Amino acid sequence: TYVPSDEQEEHLEQIRELFNSQGDCSIVRISGISGLGKTRLAYELFSPDHLRRRVIYADASDFRGSPLQNRLEMDKDRSAILVLDDCSPEDHKHFHERFSSRSDRLVVVTISDSVKEVSADYSAELSPMATEKIEEILDNERPDITESGRNRIAEFSEGFPQIAALLVENLDDDSSTSLFETSNEDILDRLIVGNQEDSDFERDEVKQVLEAFALFERVGWKDDEGNRHPEAEWLIEEFGIEDN
Repeated sequence: TYVPSDEQEEHLEQIRELFNSQGDCSIVRISGISGLGKTRLAYELFSPDHLRRRVIYADASDFRGSPLQNRLEMDKDRSAILVLDDCSPEDHKHFHERFSSRSDRLVVVTISDSVKEVSADYSAELSPMATEKIEEILDNERPDITESGRNRIAEFSEGFPQIAALLVENLDDDSSTSLFETSNEDILDRLIVGNQEDSDFERDEVKQVLEAFALFERVGWKDDEGNRHPEAEWLIEEFGIEDN
């Protein structure tokens, strides 16, 4: 069951109104820190059957320059709703330039962790949810967890539904009764490595690596001139990340 925040409800209403009233192609941007429910918001946006049948969901980097993109640009008889996930500001600009003049046959929704301002008919930057909403989600999804357990999970997740979901996935059967005996650091460890034995992981090293990746995901891997930061280059080389 989808439990939107008041902010998300407003975004849903505003975007649907835009689609119903605007004749030209609508460009929508959904942004916010990872774990806030951006992709789920897009899913709910197009949940009605008559819209769902038109949706094409793709990773933005895979879709850019693809035969499908070219076909949608050129074929005036084709209509679609494009939901492009993990879409950088640069990719968004590209899609805006290529699709914004495509009459009323295309709708483009880009999703990104980046909150950098971009050109769009409507921008929805998501914020953390209220604790009460997280508790409501947990009550719907895991009614077996005690109320005190739901409260602890909701407080720890700090408005991020994905954190609450991941935490629930990695809890033991008796977790809701033991949460009060578990420190926040132990809960964080459980989120990072799940139920694996300590001997299988160097948890401190894992945390340090994740902190580095989180930093670059937040501030960007490139400088204002489009060149990658030296530290980012090192991470890419050290961990064998595919260069896109």
